[in-house]
Amino acid sequence: MWFEAFSGRPIIDSVKKSLTKFGNRLYVDLLLDSLAVTRKMKLIMAFVNLNEFEKSKEMGFALEIGVSNFTIAQTQQALDILGEDDNIH
Repeated sequence: MWFEAFSGRPIIDSVKKSLTKFGNRLYVDLLLDSLAVTRKMKLIMAFVNLNEFEKSKEMGFALEIGVSNFTIAQTQQALDILGEDDNIH
């Protein structure tokens, strides 16, 4: 999912749509939050995404959550959001 997919509709809807595009899959092994840009608004959205990604995982749409292009400090923030006991890949 690209950042543009998040504007105006819940992320979970985008996850469901992506699963349909992948051949009506029930879940993905890894739902990845990639920090491709560093503008402040998009950075905030990345962390909002993590809460929605966690909901997607709880609903069974993803087995694991991953982050990409996060600094060490941003990865720690992600752990703070999701909880230390939830593995981030």
